Amino acid sequence: MSNPNNNQNGTFYLNQQCHNNHSTQNDGYEKYECNNSTHSFWRCSDEDYPCYQPKCKNGLPGPAGPVGPVGPGGPQGPIGPGFNSYLNGVITTNRVGIAVGEVIPYDTVGIVGPDYSYNALTGILTVNTTGVYVFDWRLCVTPDPGTVSIQIDMVKFPDLTFVGGISITATNPLLNGSDIVYAATAGDTFGFVNNSNGAISLVLVGLLGPIGTISIHRIY
Repeated sequence: MSNPNNNQNGTFYLNQQCHNNHSTQNDGYEKYECNNSTHSFWRCSDEDYPCYQPKCKNGLPGPAGPVGPVGPGGPQGPIGPGFNSYLNGVITTNRVGIAVGEVIPYDTVGIVGPDYSYNALTGILTVNTTGVYVFDWRLCVTPDPGTVSIQIDMVKFPDLTFVGGISITATNPLLNGSDIVYAATAGDTFGFVNNSNGAISLVLVGLLGPIGTISIHRIY
């Protein structure tokens, strides 16, 4: 606690002898004249050592100062991925007798951007960039005799980890497939595998549309 008359802003010189003459103020302070100084110093009236740093209680904090100016803006961050990176593929030729566990390749695959690679011979898709992707695949399936449950799964290679897919009771023909949002790591490889309980076929029905589609785009 400092007296407003203290022109040292609350700072007291230590170990200085003081004159005996002093005056007591109405506010509970005593004034002492210290040698080696032209200044007067204040302490609480119950202090034993004049001209030492006082032990008075601190006063209430003063008001907060004004808010400083806003600092400069940071540099602009990189542009995030969007629909400028995607893959579309179709199946337009008959595939007969696709065995259980067999990868189903797409006839034509178009890629925009650097995030994907596709091997048309093996049907294996490679993700080249770590990110979050949306996968959507659909196939028009004709079950071979004895096949009663149909399931075309997206599978991660080489450990054949299930990623997505649905199973349905076989009718003739039927649409199977699924969609999924998936966080992939650069170098991950995937394929679309017949995990039905028996062989299946993909057969054109005499119209212009494909009998299988795949669409992928990166969202993050």
